[in-house]
Amino acid sequence: MNAKMAVLALVFGGAVTPSAQAAQFQANSNAGVELSILNQRLGDPRADSGASPVATDSRATLAAYGQSGSTHAAASAEAGALHAFATGRAVNPENYSGGVNTGSSASAAFGDSFILQAAGYGAGTVAWVTATVRIDGAVMQHEGEGEYRYAQRWWADLTVGSSLSGYAWSGFESNYVSCDACSNHSSLGEKSVGFYAVIGAANGISMNLGVENNIFMNFGPGGFSSGTMDLGDTFAWGGITSVTVGGAPVTEFSALSPDTGFDFAAGYQAAPVPEPGSAALLAAGLLVLPWLRRR
Repeated sequence: MNAKMAVLALVFGGAVTPSAQAAQFQANSNAGVELSILNQRLGDPRADSGASPVATDSRATLAAYGQSGSTHAAASAEAGALHAFATGRAVNPENYSGGVNTGSSASAAFGDSFILQAAGYGAGTVAWVTATVRIDGAVMQHEGEGEYRYAQRWWADLTVGSSLSGYAWSGFESNYVSCDACSNHSSLGEKSVGFYAVIGAANGISMNLGVENNIFMNFGPGGFSSGTMDLGDTFAWGGITSVTVGGAPVTEFSALSPDTGFDFAAGYQAAPVPEPGSAALLAAGLLVLPWLRRR
């Protein structure tokens, strides 16, 4: 092991222990409708959190409705994946002298650890690991009639192994007068990440995801505006693509969470849509037979 590897092993060895901390799941949502001239506000935040093995996921959802607007926010966290959704609609009636604001936000977080095992290498060896994450969804959708403004934002961040291996992605769009020049679109899709991990030790990982959707209907003639930020499809750990030690590739490795059992080597797999089993289809066919016989 060279000097750099020895230093890394010392740093990581002091930061982690063979026994992993309990995985953390957290989801938050907030939705509100405000009529500025009447100073009325509807909505309140909700949150749900848990630590495995008591809980293996967390979810929060909230909706607020008023005669001049509606909002909805939902978030959920599960092993290896986060989901967040925020939408709103503002309606300004004819001859209404005030403004209508709708705002919604949702965020989710997941924390866990995994034990990296590599064939031919003992505990304490530092390895360079590459992996992927996926950010999928529909973002920054908006429409309207009349004088309206919108501001929509999303962000996602990932830290693996140590604070030195942190990654962040975000997107922002607004037609607020004060923010015409601040549009920023970070591409969705698959992202590549790299980090150092210690073989035989608990290597920590944390993921965070959030969305915000704000709609404002201006004073003046009637109209409406609406917008949606939907990263409900997922911000997910995609799996480990390679492990190397001292530049040499490791052909056999594993990275299981001792707490949740999640396979960080394989990554998150969305649950398939259930299909009716053969027995259920047969039962349905038998139920239809008497009806066909009568006809």
